Amino acid sequence: MTPLSWGAIALLGLVAGLLGWVAHRRRLRISELESEVEQVRRLAPDATLAALPNPAWRRDPTGAIGFVNAAAVPLASDLERGSGLATRARETGRVQSESRNLVIDGDRRLFEIFETALSASAGGGTIGMGRDVTGLEQIQSDLARHVDAHAEVLEKLNSAIAVFGPDRRVVFANTAFALMWEIEPARLEVGPTLSEVLDMARESRRLPEQSDFRAWRDDFNRLFTTLIDAHEELLFLPDDSTIRMVVTPHPFGGLLMTFEDVTDRLTLERSYNTLTAVQQETLDNLYEGIVVFGVDSRMKLSNPTFRTQWGLRGTEEEPVFLEPEPPAEVVFQAMRPKFPTDRPWTDIKAEWMSYLAGREATSGTVHLTDGLALDFAVVPLPDGATLLNFRDVTDTLAVQTALQERTEALETADRLKSEFLANVSYELRTPLNAIIGFSEVLEQEYAGPMNERQKDYANAILGSSNRLVRLVNDILDLASIEAGYLELERTAIAPADLASAVENLARERVRARGVGLSVQCPADLAPIEVDERRFTQALYNVVSNAIAFTPEGGDVMLSVEDRGEMVAFIVKDTGVGIALDDQTRVFERFERRGRSSGAGLGLALVKSLIELHDGAVTLTSAPGEGTEVICTVPRHPRRGETDEAGDETE
Repeated sequence: MTPLSWGAIALLGLVAGLLGWVAHRRRLRISELESEVEQVRRLAPDATLAALPNPAWRRDPTGAIGFVNAAAVPLASDLERGSGLATRARETGRVQSESRNLVIDGDRRLFEIFETALSASAGGGTIGMGRDVTGLEQIQSDLARHVDAHAEVLEKLNSAIAVFGPDRRVVFANTAFALMWEIEPARLEVGPTLSEVLDMARESRRLPEQSDFRAWRDDFNRLFTTLIDAHEELLFLPDDSTIRMVVTPHPFGGLLMTFEDVTDRLTLERSYNTLTAVQQETLDNLYEGIVVFGVDSRMKLSNPTFRTQWGLRGTEEEPVFLEPEPPAEVVFQAMRPKFPTDRPWTDIKAEWMSYLAGREATSGTVHLTDGLALDFAVVPLPDGATLLNFRDVTDTLAVQTALQERTEALETADRLKSEFLANVSYELRTPLNAIIGFSEVLEQEYAGPMNERQKDYANAILGSSNRLVRLVNDILDLASIEAGYLELERTAIAPADLASAVENLARERVRARGVGLSVQCPADLAPIEVDERRFTQALYNVVSNAIAFTPEGGDVMLSVEDRGEMVAFIVKDTGVGIALDDQTRVFERFERRGRSSGAGLGLALVKSLIELHDGAVTLTSAPGEGTEVICTVPRHPRRGETDEAGDETE
């Protein structure tokens, strides 16, 4: 709603005052002319008429012009034709007047004409005088247009406006006034009193509820006699709307009243104040430091966390800042003791001032002299202000540093362990080779015949030595893979050949364990590019593990499936199965599933070798239901790998 400006109210009063002043001046001038006419009527000599500055003339009893002074000469012809006023003056014996438009020197002029009868002793007839009131008429016309224009403007305003005269009756009320108080415009046009207007508004329940309405109405009426300055008041209506009322005394008596519906504005103010309070309370309880600088580079707000982080708490007796909105330079100067001293203060200050001037989102970390580490973020706000956010990450950085140091220590220990195992494995190969060689000589009886017990001892030595060699080889392979030294020698080979090779390697062990082994592989399956020896080793380890945990009479099946760009090698057994809690640990190094399960390197090596081929290993198992291990590898090396010749593959 558009409120009525005080300028418009003052202009309305000025126009009304001017109009009253003009009317008053016109009454005074007419009274003066009547007085002059009366004096002339008593004197009547032509010499007196000739001395008058205004047009003056004398008529004989027949109404004919007998004398005109110099000022009346231009009017003589019009005066000859207008003798009716003189006739009425003779018949009534009183001064008669009328306004008449006359043309003088080609200009249309408005004159006030007066005629008064002469006594018989003075010769009878009449004396007339004229006064040029063209200028006064023009002023009246202009004022009337101004009044109409302002009345039209006031009529179109949304603010309700009413003017009450000294008699306490309505002089003017716009349409908004009638709508606000739900009063029919026709009832306002008759000029009701203020009490009557209040009664009509009360009938429509458009006034505040009062315990004593009559006393309240009488207090309202006393404003006509007691009001000196503008009176402002809020009226709370029964429909929960709020009206702002302004009453001012009128210059010529009475009251000028304006009414504005401020319900929406007050609701908005309450919502804004509530939102501001909620935001301030939120900021005050954040664990992050917040400070906002306005477009004028002055600090607009900050929360307690920010002041604590930077040592700006102060006291009521000794505040840190002497002004409520200190400049940014003063704030940064107060923060100076907490900034690191490894750089010149001028550079640090210039850097932080540039954050405010640049208005670009940025972030970083600052280490304070008291040991705190703060992550900061610069956030440009839509209103041109800039927000600085400080988050204490001291503990986070400490934990991160500790974890990083621990990780580095574990990596170092793991590397040393791998190097130790590799070195030990290399050192073990030489004596193992000798033991295996001599065991084979004894088994073949090259040194002479042996009895049955001696043959059993030789076979046991040879079998144990071979198992130890495989264990050493697995350790070396794992160490080489982890160190990144193991390189694949890829060749194109049919999956059926790989499955057949694994079957041949496991035939003797299957026979010894008393379990069945079956192989299913389509003969027309396209070749894949793998390291034949390493891939066969991985598949054999999976099959060997399945045989080891399948009881006598069980079955182990190796199948191969074509899965588009991938080939899956599936090993399924009817063994004891693996509990769900243990399934995540079976691929870890040195993880054993039983007393007779070996060193626990088989599946760990499988996982490393398959992943080295850009493949993946998955395991599905349940206790008593067997185990299924799927090794999936791509047909061709991934883009970016190099073949054994060193050329990049497509």
